[in-house]
Amino acid sequence: MVKILFICHGNICRSPMAEFIMKKLVQDVGREAEFRIESAATSCEEIGNPVYPPARRELAAHGISCSGKTARHLEKKDYGTFDYLIGMDRMNMRNMERICGGDPERKMYRMRDFTDHPGEVDDPWYTGRFAEVYAQILEGCKGLLAKCGGEKPAPEGGKFAFLFDLDGTLLNTLEDIADAMNYALRSAGLPTWETEKYRYMVGNGAKVLAERAVGDHPEMAGQVLKTYQHQYETHLRVKTRPYEGMTEALRKLAAGGNALCVLSNKPDADTRSLIADCFPDIPFMHVQGQLPGVPRKPDPTAALAIVEKVGIPSERFIYVGDSGVDMVCASRAGMRAVGVLWGFRTREELLENGAERLIRHPGDLPGIVERMGKEWDSS
Repeated sequence: MVKILFICHGNICRSPMAEFIMKKLVQDVGREAEFRIESAATSCEEIGNPVYPPARRELAAHGISCSGKTARHLEKKDYGTFDYLIGMDRMNMRNMERICGGDPERKMYRMRDFTDHPGEVDDPWYTGRFAEVYAQILEGCKGLLAKCGGEKPAPEGGKFAFLFDLDGTLLNTLEDIADAMNYALRSAGLPTWETEKYRYMVGNGAKVLAERAVGDHPEMAGQVLKTYQHQYETHLRVKTRPYEGMTEALRKLAAGGNALCVLSNKPDADTRSLIADCFPDIPFMHVQGQLPGVPRKPDPTAALAIVEKVGIPSERFIYVGDSGVDMVCASRAGMRAVGVLWGFRTREELLENGAERLIRHPGDLPGIVERMGKEWDSS
């Protein structure tokens, strides 16, 4: 049995809409006995209340009843009970992880992760756009049902997989990281750093970043890390942008049938949120940030787990990154290492740590497939 729990802030609009839309879909295909479908709230504001009338009316307009449903709270034990815990927006995901103690088994998704254009389902309690939200949830539920009937097939044997780093590779995140950390340092009464200095502080996760930023005050690292994480979570995309030409390069790679994946040392929720917001129409096969209990790069554990999930041999993976950490991870995972020169680190660092090729612009990425493909075919 597949057990699904839809989650939103109050459990009176989006998540009950998802619950009853999904129940209708599985009923229509005669699979209701194979599913357990419920919904819950991350807040206590509406516990015991029925579905919000405009949401109830939108469901009824499509022949769906939600009679008897009342809001309930998400509990930590739900994580062990359900196979999928599906939130609607970034704040839902944050609160889900807080209540459940993280997501070590990778059960948490956003509703639109199951569509071709991931993103957030805005709260219609504020916007009033219940018909639009219904359509978004319906599309997500159809994608989820398809996933429950079988995983997305891997590219055909002749295709390749790309594993991308995030910061300094896909996105220029440096200014937002620097601004958030400098805010945390000022709050603690510590000196700040110039933005350019952060090029050599990032890359090993938020904890290491904080330890480097506090300098001669290691006793302040924990406090600074906590402030930084809160500030950064709420200011992820102030100045962050994809590198010029990156979106088009990714589209070409995907159109060529290549599997696209992301692995970052940035916290998992931040990683997934940035990918969904910055590349909404790119069909990434797997996106993963730092998870509790999983070693950070350059340890190859997470990279090798992605290899297994995607179903393409590691030797047909092209690892694209901007730091020595990435190049070492690629080598340890048995992948081809490609260093980018538009990122945070230097040519020398990339070469010293095993980069097989260096590229100067995202537009060079599609050509990598042809050049490396010839090498693979001749080996």
